[in-house]
Amino acid sequence: MTSLSEPEFRLRVAREFLEVALRMSDRGVLALAALGLVLAVENAVLSVISCFKPPSKVGDLVMELRSVVEDLGGELAGEAPLLGELVEVAQYVMYTYRDLLTYGDPASGRTPSELLQPVDFEDLASKAARIVEVSEALIAKLLRSA
Repeated sequence: MTSLSEPEFRLRVAREFLEVALRMSDRGVLALAALGLVLAVENAVLSVISCFKPPSKVGDLVMELRSVVEDLGGELAGEAPLLGELVEVAQYVMYTYRDLLTYGDPASGRTPSELLQPVDFEDLASKAARIVEVSEALIAKLLRSA
């Protein structure tokens, strides 16, 4: 296998998490599959960030992505719609699902499996697939123009 750049590698990891999560959902393990979808989103976001700087891998990836977009402003004007969609959907996924799927809801005493409904999984799977798709399109354009 040839050596991959950081963005390409992160996309590969994102695709793998997405594929494995969808296979796990077919086996009825929705909470773990959903956590895999969140990891797919995180790696897709890391792939875009790594086009511009080494990602921190700790902290708030959505804020880091927003910072990259704001810092580069005009340089990314042609990619504004895709970047806007990436930020918006990634923010929704990470802020809505990450802690819920990692820790459950201690206040109600409900575990991630008790909280996640099939309709929520379908929503998350759709959004994660879209984020990976948008990230792939962005990476292809950004690496081509580099």
